[in-house]
Amino acid sequence: MRLCTLPCSRAHSGAEMIDAAPVVTADALHTQHEHARQIVEVGGHYVFIVKGNQTTLLRQLKALPWREAILAPVPAQGPALA
Repeated sequence: MRLCTLPCSRAHSGAEMIDAAPVVTADALHTQHEHARQIVEVGGHYVFIVKGNQTTLLRQLKALPWREAILAPVPAQGPALA
């Protein structure tokens, strides 16, 4: 997956994104319904940054029981960006 700005991410097909990274991480600029929809449509997952300008989403996330989350060990792999 190429690292790029917002217009560039629209140019990539979902399959291209998922081939490169089954879990897509993005900064707050990409925390948008359309980006999430495109990733999920091709079977991917995402981790987005949420800031204060997304008030409803931020409030919903803060209300989740984070301390009860079960963390699975992460298998050792090579560098994330090759």
